[in-house]
Amino acid sequence: MDIKKTNKEYHDDLKKKGKLHSALKSGPPDTPGKKILALGYPIIVAVTLIGTIFALIIKKDKMKWEVFVPHIILSFILGSGWGILMEKLDPEFPGWLFHPWAITNIEWILTIEDLFFYPVFAALFYVIYRLVNKNAPGSSYMAIMAFQMFHVAVVIFFLVFTHICGRSIVVFFGILPIFLFFYAADRWDIVHYSKCFLFIIIFATVWDWAAVSWIANIPGFEWASQWVYLTFDKSGNPHHSSIFLDYTANQWAWIFNNPIEITPGLGIMGAMTTYSYVLALDKFADNFKK
Repeated sequence: MDIKKTNKEYHDDLKKKGKLHSALKSGPPDTPGKKILALGYPIIVAVTLIGTIFALIIKKDKMKWEVFVPHIILSFILGSGWGILMEKLDPEFPGWLFHPWAITNIEWILTIEDLFFYPVFAALFYVIYRLVNKNAPGSSYMAIMAFQMFHVAVVIFFLVFTHICGRSIVVFFGILPIFLFFYAADRWDIVHYSKCFLFIIIFATVWDWAAVSWIANIPGFEWASQWVYLTFDKSGNPHHSSIFLDYTANQWAWIFNNPIEITPGLGIMGAMTTYSYVLALDKFADNFKK
């Protein structure tokens, strides 16, 4: 594990070794429109930040700041901690690689885009939580147990059938939410949770697939992958971080060149984490006031 190794150093090393051939064979973006498209990640993070701040201001009466602040802090600590581990664990290939034209190249352990990603999207999902209409608090015992069985099944699947990345996601984002859901079961609105859960999963999955491979699979747009998990050299040999299941032996675990640990794994457990934290913090804050 090399915390000091930068994204640029990773990129230069892999390029020199010819491991980025599939992503570089059309060269870098060469027109203003293409350069803007290539910067999709920081642009989306910036737009999301602005939109979320706007929503927090105009809907401030619906926001509980005593819940919002610890939720953002926890999300940042866990998210960035996990991100550092995944990006730096393998000294040969990071968990995800950025082309130099896809980010601002400002970096402190993580790129500034990743440092902002975790709190910005935690804030967005918090706003979604508050703005989606809730039914009466509490759901039936059977409904709660059905969802908890789903959560447990997801956790077991990623512990048993994936590699370092999937197992680390379980540790960071999968286990605690199950206990928090039990803690706040009396406030758990299953219909509300389903709406928020589906929004996060669809948002995360479509963005990942589009940003990583859908656009980059268009001939001449290979440079457009906003972050890279998997590349191929001139001989067609795959290259990726050792934190993921081996591509050659486990192609089922790679969808559109995205490892399932990230897509949809991180989205699923990210949705569990976001919702359970807010639910539990809500209950804790209300009890604390009594």
